[in-house]
Amino acid sequence: MHTLAKCYCKNLEIKVAISSFQVKNLMNVKDFVPQSFRSRVIYKFNFAGCNSVYVGMTSWHLSTRMHEHLYSDKNSQIFKHLKSSDTCRKSYGDNCFTVITARHRKTQEKPITNLNLRSLYVGKAYIKLAG
Repeated sequence: MHTLAKCYCKNLEIKVAISSFQVKNLMNVKDFVPQSFRSRVIYKFNFAGCNSVYVGMTSWHLSTRMHEHLYSDKNSQIFKHLKSSDTCRKSYGDNCFTVITARHRKTQEKPITNLNLRSLYVGKAYIKLAG
């Protein structure tokens, strides 16, 4: 480039400058991922009828696990509870699921605190909490 400039533009002096500026630093290049399409999450399901909560963990998309809990996994504690409780069955929906935290790596674990619950399903166990 410098040689071309000397041939055609004799009075033009060109200096090459290197900049560390990158356009990607001006904006977020990643799109927002909706909650239901996030994977490797710890989530909770609030039973609206009885104020119980189920806490689970999945490495699949949350929407896949949600569908299993609500419709196809007959061994799921959520499925069993909704089947046995008329009050909870009448008031459930996808909005009962909330992501507590996302795990970016399989080995990364974050403690779950401040849930403020009266009762809790963890995996296959139902725990009645004092208070």
